[in-house]
Amino acid sequence: MRNYFSNSIISSVFEAIRNDTAPESYISSPNFALNHENGLNPLHVAAKLGNTKWVEAIIQSKMIDIDAVSQDNFRRTALMLAAEQGFLHCVQALVQAKANLHILDAQQKSCIDLCSIEKGRGCLRTLKNGLRKSKSLKSIQSIKKN
Repeated sequence: MRNYFSNSIISSVFEAIRNDTAPESYISSPNFALNHENGLNPLHVAAKLGNTKWVEAIIQSKMIDIDAVSQDNFRRTALMLAAEQGFLHCVQALVQAKANLHILDAQQKSCIDLCSIEKGRGCLRTLKNGLRKSKSLKSIQSIKKN
């Protein structure tokens, strides 16, 4: 019974994200941070749908680990999901919040690998700037030269 109850609460959160309902009342729910049966948490869903308002609210709440990996076959972060869809404002919010740019998914792809050029030139620029700021780009370049 508890699993069904939790899934119905989680499903209502996902529906609120899809409908762009104000996030404040949902974020305070005790089961808010749980994964849905599809393996995604609310941050994953908000990023995948490009709902910047929800992404920012979830980041500010600190209820969900920004680098949490989906519990499905793809094993992707919210940043990967937003980058793949080309949702610039979500990518910017996640990069600004210091999302890890180096996590690889189940197919060994990073958020930059998943960023679609035709959908997200701005996303790709944001991700590369995030790498530069973290000074990781220099170490990646030196590894590639060797």
